[in-house]
Amino acid sequence: MPIDQAIAEKMLWIDQQANTSSREKLAILCASFSDDERQHPLGQWIIAQQDRLDWEDNIGQFLTAFWGLPRRPWVPGEQTEEAVIYQAALEKVLARLDRSEATHGV
Repeated sequence: MPIDQAIAEKMLWIDQQANTSSREKLAILCASFSDDERQHPLGQWIIAQQDRLDWEDNIGQFLTAFWGLPRRPWVPGEQTEEAVIYQAALEKVLARLDRSEATHGV
């Protein structure tokens, strides 16, 4: 698996953690990096910019672009049409990743 995809998968799973602040999510992400992920330009940038990044504004937008998700709802957990569409697309990506991990023994 490409390193940028491995980092993006970690971001996606961490993004699902409710009641976790932006700083906590970034700390969890950086602490979870393997040596290869720490050396990858994306990992290096996240570590270097960790104190300047906001999970929703920066990581959330990256996840939307990387995984081809529709626009993220502004308020997590809201039940607008936009939120329902986003959640359905997100569940498809997560299900695909679950199958991929089961198939590849990750």
